[in-house]
Amino acid sequence: MSVVHGLRRLLGQDAHLVASGVLVPVSLVTWVVGVRQIYPSPIPLSILPAGSVVLFLTGLGLLVVSTGLLLTRPKVSGRRMTLNLGAFLVMLYGSAPIVYSEPRFSWLYKHAAITNSIAVHDALSRSLDIYRIWPGFFALAAWVDKVAGVATPLVYASWAQLFFEVLYAIVFAWVLKALPIDERERWFALFLFVGANWIAQDYFSPQAFALVLSFGVFGTVLHWLTTAQRSWVTRLEGFVSGLLRRGRSRLLGYRTFMAPPPRPHHLETGGHDQNGAAATDRARWFAIGAVLLIYGVLTFVHELSPYVVAAQLGALVIVGLIRPWWLVVAMLAIAVGFLAPNFRYVNDTYGLTASIGNFFGNVKGPSSTFSQLGSEAMRTATAARVLSVAMWGLALIGIVRRLHQGRPAIGLAVLAFSPLALLVLLAYGSEGVLRVYLFSLPWTACLAASALRMEPKPFWHPKAIVPTAALAAVTLLFLVAFFGDDGVNVMTPADVQATMFVYSRAAPGPLMSLAENAPAPIGPNFSQFQSVEPLLGSDYPGITVLSPTDIAFITSEILDYGGGVTEPGYFIVTPSMFAYAEEYGLATAAQCRTFVAAMDRAPGWTILYSHGGATVYELALGP
Repeated sequence: MSVVHGLRRLLGQDAHLVASGVLVPVSLVTWVVGVRQIYPSPIPLSILPAGSVVLFLTGLGLLVVSTGLLLTRPKVSGRRMTLNLGAFLVMLYGSAPIVYSEPRFSWLYKHAAITNSIAVHDALSRSLDIYRIWPGFFALAAWVDKVAGVATPLVYASWAQLFFEVLYAIVFAWVLKALPIDERERWFALFLFVGANWIAQDYFSPQAFALVLSFGVFGTVLHWLTTAQRSWVTRLEGFVSGLLRRGRSRLLGYRTFMAPPPRPHHLETGGHDQNGAAATDRARWFAIGAVLLIYGVLTFVHELSPYVVAAQLGALVIVGLIRPWWLVVAMLAIAVGFLAPNFRYVNDTYGLTASIGNFFGNVKGPSSTFSQLGSEAMRTATAARVLSVAMWGLALIGIVRRLHQGRPAIGLAVLAFSPLALLVLLAYGSEGVLRVYLFSLPWTACLAASALRMEPKPFWHPKAIVPTAALAAVTLLFLVAFFGDDGVNVMTPADVQATMFVYSRAAPGPLMSLAENAPAPIGPNFSQFQSVEPLLGSDYPGITVLSPTDIAFITSEILDYGGGVTEPGYFIVTPSMFAYAEEYGLATAAQCRTFVAAMDRAPGWTILYSHGGATVYELALGP
């Protein structure tokens, strides 16, 4: 009888649980084998060895199917979903540090250098440029390094993306508990957020830490500072729902953006309403203080995030869904008060107000700044656009579906789409639209989860297949958008060793590079080296097609900075620069080879360092 009972359970409601449990270890093993077969070099996912790609994608695909099985069970298992989410995070964000020996992204290395500088000199030097105005992240990282006895953040920076994504998942899961979505939607939203975050802001950077703090602000506000009072928003939702449901006049008991938070147990006083109200007031004042404290730290960490958070919360105040209204005014006062003493410097140096009101300029992505893109860069940019538009499209469908079901939607809609105002109000260059997507993503993921709402159905039922397939499609687009340009983004050991040699062993002097894609500056004393604009991509007059004739211009530029006159000067070329120049249409591989061969014989220049395709040239002092 026990065998029969076991078979019945296997074929009954626990079949999904059993199948999911089998798929998880199989997916992990398959993924590990696929990752181990990937040759550790800067090869974008699109051209990896076929066998490795198949195993890598199979592992992820099995995990997605396992997740779909769990979400279609009659009862969602929190422990099993946590296991699946952890595996999902490791597969997406743990692959790169396993495969590559050096941290990805050339711009990460400057953040490590700034952290090193603060740790070594115990001061915020003017040479830190704009980073000395928002030093919170670097100061914290420098303190952690000292306490842990770590010489440089490069020791652990490769794992920063996985670390921050785990933090996002934990804090966002807490935020989701304050939203008017059920448990199934909460888990699905978490997976969509993790699988659609292609922006790559989660590397060792202030923006990565700022997003954690932003979640802390949102979570505190949404748990304790939402209003339960009837507002015109509720009436509007009721009107739209009535239109969608043909005469339905109200929202089936949902009167507010979110249910009022439960009264903390330790504040209850025997059921007396007056005392309970007082306890609630105390909790709200505590929450207000916590919000202002977290927001103050956020203002000290990142230049843009405080204004985005204030704009989103301000939109909720306008529609009457959070209180007190003056909280947003206080937040803006903190942010503006912090910026005011440095506004002239920031505006003069970076043109802070230059593109305010330039919607069409701000909406362009980073790839639009290049006149020509290689196949890998084009594929990556296309996947990123498709994924972004798909998430926003699903969010719109989720709004309509929630209203049709008589569920609150305007609050989530405001959070999801209010960052679009930044494209008009703020100047952030070609990365503005990326930040808009990043800050809208948590809320678009919630609305997309409502649009793709999973229900307790057999796995082959369309209501189970479609959401699972959608998660698979999001994951696939993420892989192309996140890894597709690794031929440029990955720094090779030759890149890192060459730049480390200059900054640690060469005498200080002006430094120029072939292109900007290099792990530089690096080391705590980087400020002693004057940074000269790279030869390619800087719009130098007359520099159109890379050729040996450009060597005379390089010499002239270095001399203008004092190199070869009062101090040595340097010119550096690395494999990542060659890849960058070719992929973004700055120079062909043949032009790079011809140029380097000429540079090896250039009068006045000597080879100071050469290894693995990276070369450092020195313009020594004259006699």
